[in-house]
Amino acid sequence: IAVAVEQTCFGERRERNIAKPSPDPCIDAANHALLLGRTLLGERVSDISAVINWLEGGAHGMALDLTCLHIMGNSSGGTTALFSTALDTRITAGMIGGSVGYIRDTTGRRADTSGQNVIPGILNWLEMDDILALAAPRPMLLFAGREDHIWPYAGAEAVAESARLVYRALGAPDRLRTAPATGGHSYHPDVAWPAFEALMEDCV
Repeated sequence: IAVAVEQTCFGERRERNIAKPSPDPCIDAANHALLLGRTLLGERVSDISAVINWLEGGAHGMALDLTCLHIMGNSSGGTTALFSTALDTRITAGMIGGSVGYIRDTTGRRADTSGQNVIPGILNWLEMDDILALAAPRPMLLFAGREDHIWPYAGAEAVAESARLVYRALGAPDRLRTAPATGGHSYHPDVAWPAFEALMEDCV
């Protein structure tokens, strides 16, 4: 069973009520969330947990094995998937693409018209390797293009190398892996899926 969650600000969930919306589809929702003491990323993560609640509730009538609940995403979807895994322990494995790098080297250093990854005060407490480490010891695969101009593979590998210290301390260093792809900021299924399947086979 696969559940595709359309994120806030995209597709059918794009802003429709503001008379003059901003050019970027995310910035209005991000700013409005901040006015209420929330964040757009936090609301997206809450959506994922709500979907898991629905799956657990059983009203869908499907026979599910929720001891095997994996999440995947790329770009902004990858960020949501990573933070969801860090915060919701019901998620048992993750495949995260095109979205991992140190905050100080990515969103903290470049222009950002969307605000979709902003969490006020986060750098007082956490960096991206800390977020990734919260997933330990669950299996996690990070993938990215070597030429990705937003979230390059080198940044994902640096974050993983640091978070792997926690995985190692928990006796599961091989459960956190990275997979480089040729190309830029794009979904790379030809690299990601074989690497994820190999990871899960080794974790049985």
